[in-house]
Amino acid sequence: MSLLRVGSTEKYSANWSKAFGEKPSGPKSSRQAKAAKSSNRPAGKAKTAGSKSKERFPAAHILGANCQGTIADDEELESGPSAVVWLGSLVDVELGSHHLSFQRTTEGAAFSGSGHVLDLSDWDPAEAAIIGLGDPYTFPMDVYLERLRDEAPCLPVVGGMASGGAGPGLTLLLRNGELINHGAVFLTLRNERPGGGQRFRSVVSQGCRPIGQPLVVTAAERNQIFGLGGQSAVEQLLRIYRQLPTQEQRMLQQGLHLGIAIDEYRDRFALGDFLIRNVLQINQQEDYLVVADFVRVGQTVQFQLRDHLSATADLKTRMKQMLGDSLPLRPRGGLLFSCNGRGSNLFPEPHHDAGLIRGLAGEIPLAGFFAAGEIGPVAGVNFVHGFTASALFFFD
Repeated sequence: MSLLRVGSTEKYSANWSKAFGEKPSGPKSSRQAKAAKSSNRPAGKAKTAGSKSKERFPAAHILGANCQGTIADDEELESGPSAVVWLGSLVDVELGSHHLSFQRTTEGAAFSGSGHVLDLSDWDPAEAAIIGLGDPYTFPMDVYLERLRDEAPCLPVVGGMASGGAGPGLTLLLRNGELINHGAVFLTLRNERPGGGQRFRSVVSQGCRPIGQPLVVTAAERNQIFGLGGQSAVEQLLRIYRQLPTQEQRMLQQGLHLGIAIDEYRDRFALGDFLIRNVLQINQQEDYLVVADFVRVGQTVQFQLRDHLSATADLKTRMKQMLGDSLPLRPRGGLLFSCNGRGSNLFPEPHHDAGLIRGLAGEIPLAGFFAAGEIGPVAGVNFVHGFTASALFFFD
């Protein structure tokens, strides 16, 4: 695998053809290329970049999106025009790419596609993965992931929602040289080599730590929670708040989150068992909480706090778990989709997520972008996240 990176519009324009004069290392087999481009690039030049990459690698599957900032190796380029191109030669991997559009009908959500739209129902989740890039204005990725869950349970989907468009029609997605301003593009990967270990592994770091104890939802309607553990939800929160140290009380006042258990039937809950969602409102007058997701009676939840220390600890723990599980193999490359609320908006030092990942995984080719919603599995279930780092790693 090789990583080609250009750090400004001028360099991108001048050196695009030169950059693609070098082929990626490795056997000439199934190839994939993923390009993440900044929102500063005009659509015309983005289209030129896509067509040139397709000319240089006619057999490749190419995905890309415009974004607010790019990630290349151990650098996070959050301001100014930039582009990153990640090239990979994947031996014994079946590849396919497709574009999906969304329509709302009288019968509900309808998705239609073009390209290699495959039947994924018989795919082994341990031997496959999907990379997805979506337009947040025209494609309800959360609805699609629920639909995919019925077709291919536990099949990991990793990616991000493009952050470079300021409204419908302004997002730029790239698939195999074609520029698209709506829907979502996907790359499917399936290992065709028998034995030898898992070829694709994901890491999803939501960056929170729990406070208080897990509580069962006893009264709720849609995204409003009225009762927790048989008591008022607001009273339960106030009880936890009073028990916190002063510093953590200040953190809670700045932003509170709720972890929703993926499997409420577990007896014990640990790191990675919760889907993190924002608490949008604490209505003390009418005695309920408003959460950024639907909550059902009977679900188990736990309040959460997030700061740069918890986010660092969580990403480090997730990475070490993934690297330990994959031994003796080591990743050969990775794609990283980090929330545009992370980076310098969360961490006191620059290049945090990229630097931490390469510090643990080694100097692998790493590329990606800052997303307006990160896609990745938690406890085997795919979700769209916020304030999250979601990554996919590739192994020989």
